[in-house]
Amino acid sequence: NFVEQGTEVIHFGFKKETSDKSLYNCFEFKQPKLVPLERFFTKEYFSSCSVSYFFAKSLVGSIRFNENLKYSEDRQFIIQVLLHTKSNIQLVNNICYIYTYNENSATNTKRSLEHCIDDLLAFQNIIEYININNINVRHSVIKHMYNLFVDSFFMMYSMCDERDKSFTYVAQKTIKRINSLSKMSNFDSEIFFIIPSVIYIKYKIYRLLRILYYKIKK
Repeated sequence: NFVEQGTEVIHFGFKKETSDKSLYNCFEFKQPKLVPLERFFTKEYFSSCSVSYFFAKSLVGSIRFNENLKYSEDRQFIIQVLLHTKSNIQLVNNICYIYTYNENSATNTKRSLEHCIDDLLAFQNIIEYININNINVRHSVIKHMYNLFVDSFFMMYSMCDERDKSFTYVAQKTIKRINSLSKMSNFDSEIFFIIPSVIYIKYKIYRLLRILYYKIKK
């Protein structure tokens, strides 16, 4: 595999497997590739797994993981670092990390609604970071990130059995704050303001279909 001279970010594949070594999930690139930042925040390229990246030390600087978040702290850290890169992102077609999935571990315990909202808070932190540091970010990049975080929030929202109006209000308030800061919104977030249950049903169906897909893939 090649690495272009001056590359500040290297991103490689990883896989998750159960204790009996059967495949649970896999994220990999078929061939080496250089991807500019404005095209990186898609499901095809972006991963929230911090150990699947190598960052130049100078790029990380004083950026650290947000200890106030129980979830999405990896994603916030990765994106804040990526926003400073001036080079293309190097994708490497190797599996360099293997994670053994344990459903009883702290990482995989069931999310509460309070933890679920961390996806939104992390993105709000990123937008505030961009504004405070006057970072020049293309509109398309903000759009990709917006969809990434909002989709993640709704996915987690659909996994929580207990929902209440107070939580929905907090989530809606956070999304409104994000919309104001980023000058962005999407169809799902607008529906969430009007009929939250519709979003719950939509993403629950999507999650069930994804589970079925991975079972067939095995």
